[in-house]
Amino acid sequence: MRRHAALMFTLAAAGCGGAEPSEPADRRAGNAVATPPASPPPEAPAPNPGLPHNAPWSASGYALNGAEPFWGGSVTGTTIRYMTPDDQFGDVIETSVAFAPDRETYAGSWRGSPFVLTLSRGPCSDGMSDRTYAFSAALSARGEARRGCADPQ
Repeated sequence: MRRHAALMFTLAAAGCGGAEPSEPADRRAGNAVATPPASPPPEAPAPNPGLPHNAPWSASGYALNGAEPFWGGSVTGTTIRYMTPDDQFGDVIETSVAFAPDRETYAGSWRGSPFVLTLSRGPCSDGMSDRTYAFSAALSARGEARRGCADPQ
């Protein structure tokens, strides 16, 4: 019984137990609470002209988005998950990566054919929305050329 009473006291003191949550102290005092501004879209990491480009621009990888024909996916390290409307789970493709001053190229094999994804620094529009992405993406998969955009993850 003592345990039950102690638990009930703890819940009541913490404001649990069905009571309305209390307002922040600033609101109770009549002060306005500032809402933080919305985050800007991710941007391409700034290039460092003093160093050669020998590592991904985004250490966390990229989110890929292409339109007409629709495709998408992600890049994590040297692994690409490639998705289409017909295969929304996607396929995992292991690649090798090459860096140039103005691009990153990921090359592998998908369903027995060459798969090459090239990311280039610079603003990109998917043509379907007003969104601007940090990178443009060019994809060659099973002999088909596709265009798209990418953002750091």
